[in-house]
Amino acid sequence: MHREYLVKGVNHCGILVLPDQRCTIGEKIRRVAGLLSRVTAEEMVNRMEYL
Repeated sequence: MHREYLVKGVNHCGILVLPDQRCTIGEKIRRVAGLLSRVTAEEMVNRMEYL
């Protein structure tokens, strides 16, 4: 999806990818919270982050 949007020149609000089985729900929440403390909404535009 990220690549398709970039190729088409369409902006998106940002994409977070969290692996299903690699970590606990608590760890996923910590990763998302950490990202939110480092990155603004404007910085997430057209960005894809693997957590």
